[in-house]
Amino acid sequence: MSPPNAATISSLPPGHGEPSCRAVFEHSLDAVLLTAPDGRILMANPAATQLFGYSEEELRSLGRAAIVDPADPRLAAGIEERRRTGRFRGELTMKRKDGARVEVELSSAVFRDEDGREWTSMFIRDISERKTQEAERERLVAERDAERRWLEAVLQHIPVAVVLYHADGRITFNPKAEEFVGMPLSETGGSAQYRERVLHPDGTPVPPQELMSARILQHGESMAPAEYAIQRPDGSRLPVLGGGAPIRDSAGNLIGAVGVFQDISERIQVEEKVRVNERLLDGIFELMPVGLWIADRNGTIVRGNTAGKQIWAGALYVGPERFGEYRAWWLDSGKRIAPDEWAVARAFKKGETSIGELIRIQCFDDSFKTIRNSALPLYDDKGAFMGAVIVNEDITQIMETEEALRRAVLAREHVLGVVAHDLRNPLQVIQLQAQLLLRISERRGDQKEALQSIHRQVKRMDRMIEDLLDVTRIEAGTLLLERVALAPQSLVEEVLQAHQPIASAAAIDLRGETKPGTPQVQADRGRIVQVLDNLIGNAIKFTRPGGHIRLLAAPGENEAEFSVADTGVGLATEDLPRVFDRLWQAGVDRRGVGLGLPISKAIVEAHGGRIWVESAPGRGSTFYFTIPAARS
Repeated sequence: MSPPNAATISSLPPGHGEPSCRAVFEHSLDAVLLTAPDGRILMANPAATQLFGYSEEELRSLGRAAIVDPADPRLAAGIEERRRTGRFRGELTMKRKDGARVEVELSSAVFRDEDGREWTSMFIRDISERKTQEAERERLVAERDAERRWLEAVLQHIPVAVVLYHADGRITFNPKAEEFVGMPLSETGGSAQYRERVLHPDGTPVPPQELMSARILQHGESMAPAEYAIQRPDGSRLPVLGGGAPIRDSAGNLIGAVGVFQDISERIQVEEKVRVNERLLDGIFELMPVGLWIADRNGTIVRGNTAGKQIWAGALYVGPERFGEYRAWWLDSGKRIAPDEWAVARAFKKGETSIGELIRIQCFDDSFKTIRNSALPLYDDKGAFMGAVIVNEDITQIMETEEALRRAVLAREHVLGVVAHDLRNPLQVIQLQAQLLLRISERRGDQKEALQSIHRQVKRMDRMIEDLLDVTRIEAGTLLLERVALAPQSLVEEVLQAHQPIASAAAIDLRGETKPGTPQVQADRGRIVQVLDNLIGNAIKFTRPGGHIRLLAAPGENEAEFSVADTGVGLATEDLPRVFDRLWQAGVDRRGVGLGLPISKAIVEAHGGRIWVESAPGRGSTFYFTIPAARS
C-alpha cells in the first residue's frame, strides 16, 4: 500500500476534517513533516521547505537523514525516548541544504491510522533567533554579574569609605565606612546611626539638614569635596575629605546618592609638620648671623633676613637688571664689579655656584664693608631652574683685626729680631772676655770655677737667643737649609760625642746605634744635629740618675728614621697633642723656654719629614722623626 501524500489528504472523505487539516498543514508557521519509521519523508509543508531549503520532492527523495545532524549528542537520547514512549519533545541541531546548522525545537509522535499503519509526525520550530537572544541575554547577565563582582571587590578593598544612600532611607556601605566611624553599621539604620558624629573641622556638629546625604537626596545637588571630622565611640577623631553626587535612573529620576570619604589624617599630620618646619626655617633664617637673600626664577630678590638688611643698611628687593646700581669692588684687584659679574647674576645666566668671593661694598648709608659673597642656583626635582640663594658674610671687623694682628706680628718679629741681635752682641763680648780670663785663670789656678760658670750661662743665653732667631725665621719663612748627602752614622756619633760628658755627669747611660741599610739623607747637617741635640737634651733633663737613653738610626721606606728613647718620667696622654706647641712645657718643670720641640718640628717638616712621640707616665718617652733619603 502506498503512503499518504498531499493528494491523499485532499481526497479525504467528508467528515475527516479535510479543510481544517489542510489549512493547518499549509499555513503552519512551524515546519511539519510526516515520516515513515524507516526514515523516509512522506510529506513536508511550505514552512519545512523554507526552513531546510529543500523542495518537498527533494525532501521525499533524500529522507530524514538529509536534515538530521548525527553529531548532535542529544539525537540518540531523543530517538530512544520516542522509541520507548512514542513521543519526544526537545531541542536539536538540524542541517540545512546550504550546510548551515540551525537550532530547532522538535515535537514528534508515533501514531497508527485506521488501517494500522505506523507514521511519525514532526513539528519543528526554528529557535535560532531565540537562542541568539538567550545567549546575548546570558552574556549580558554574565557581564553584569562580573561588573557587580568587580565593583564589590573594588569597594571591599579601596582605601576610601563609600556609602550608597537609597531613597527609602537605607544605606549600603563598604568595610572602610565602618572602619571610619569606628563601629558596625546596619543597612536599615540609615545615616541616623552616625549623623551626630559628623563634625566640622573646628569640632562643631554638622546640622542634620546640612549633611551630605540630606542635601543630595533633597535637592539633587552634587557636593564638592569638603573637610569633616568623625567623632568615634572610642573618643578619637578622624579627619576626612567627603564628597557626593546624586544617582538617577535612565529617565533622570533621583533614586539615591553616593558619598565618598577619604582619610586625610596623614595629610593633616604632614601639613602640620610642614608648617612646623616652615616656622623653624623662618626662625633659623632670621637668626642666621650671615645675610641671606632669596631670588625667584625671574631674578627678583623676594626675601632677605635681618642680618642681610643690617649688612647693606637696607633691603635688596630689586631685580637683576639693577645690580649695576650697587657699588662694589673686588677685594684683591680693587676693580669695580660689573652687573653681569655679580655671583647671583652668574648663577642665573650660567648656573654657576660661587663660594666666598671677597668683595668690598658701599652700603645704602654710604658706609663701606668687606663681605664674603656667595650664590647658589636652585633647581626642582626635575632639574628646572627655580631661583638662587645669596649669602653675605660681613668680615669687615675680621679683616681689620687680621690686618692689626699682621702688623702686630710684624712689629713683634721686628722687635724680637732686634732684641735677639742686640742681646747677642754684649753676650759675645762677655763670652770672649770669659774665655780670656779662663785661659789666664788656668795659668794662675784661681777663679777657674766662677769663670766656667759664667761661660756656661753665656752659652745657654746664646742658645736661647738662637732659638728666638729661629722662631722668627720660621714664621717669616726664611729658614734656610743647606742640603747635602749625610751618613746617619756620622750624625749619631757627632751627637753622642757632644752629650756623653753631660749624660755621664748625670749618671745616665747614653748609647747610640745605626742599623745596617740605613740610607744617606739629604739634609742640613747643622739643623739635623740641632734636632738631635734638642731631643737628647730633653731626654737627659727628664731622666733620673741610673736611667738610660738610646739614640737609633734605622732604614725606612725611602727615608731614614731617627729615634731617641729614654726611661724618664714620661708624658700624660692628654699632654701628647701639645708636645710640639710653642712655649708649652709638660708638668711643672720650667727648665728652658719651650721652643726646642716646635723648632725641631719645623726643621724636620722643612726637610719633608715627620716627627711624633710615643709616651706614657712612668714609662719614658720615645721621639721619632724621619728625613728623606738622599737621591742617587
